[in-house]
Amino acid sequence: MNKLGIMIRKTGEKYPPNKLNLTKQMKTLFKKLKKIGVVRTEIAIEKDKGVNHYHTHLIISYDDYNNHLPIYDRLSKYIQGFHIKGKLWNRELRDLEYYDVCEGKFGIIHIQTIRSENEYRGYINKFGELLTLI
Repeated sequence: MNKLGIMIRKTGEKYPPNKLNLTKQMKTLFKKLKKIGVVRTEIAIEKDKGVNHYHTHLIISYDDYNNHLPIYDRLSKYIQGFHIKGKLWNRELRDLEYYDVCEGKFGIIHIQTIRSENEYRGYINKFGELLTLI
């Protein structure tokens, strides 16, 4: 089973989503991801420091290693991603790790492959519990 660590920050809306609204959006997103092969999703919603905005961390488990492209496509549609210099997804180096980044009309997504699941789970679960969708 392969895993991806995803951070979604919603922006570009007149009113930024609150925690309840983001939870509903993530459940809807999971239903769409489940149709393309995602087995399990764990969700943690955190408040940004200093402002009244939230961002979401996800751990997505999927079966087929080569099946990550439909997941990327569905996530880019979620934020209405647009092409930058002819590319939808860009690869960026941050803190000695590579992230796949997609910017869109309604937010930005960072995706990384998870090496240590427990370490990543501890990172995203700083302030609350994880919501697991199967």
